[in-house]
Amino acid sequence: MSGWVWLISSDGLPHRVPDNPGVVASFVGRDYEATDLPGDLSEDDEEFVALLAEWQDRKEVVEDSAEFENSEKPAEGQSATDQEGNE
Repeated sequence: MSGWVWLISSDGLPHRVPDNPGVVASFVGRDYEATDLPGDLSEDDEEFVALLAEWQDRKEVVEDSAEFENSEKPAEGQSATDQEGNE
């Protein structure tokens, strides 16, 4: 074990857990999301708060992009031309 990692629960709260693949996998299996936040930072540290906000912003951009990409795909049983109204 080399330290700690930060995970985010489904309700958006950060949790610091041991940097152990089994432990992390156990939490991820319960809908926690792994982050790239430094595990040695305290939850009260200003740098942690800033990095967490940046991480959440990046996550929202990725989710918004995925939603946009999915909205561009034709519905099941619908061709791409039908979706655009170009029958």
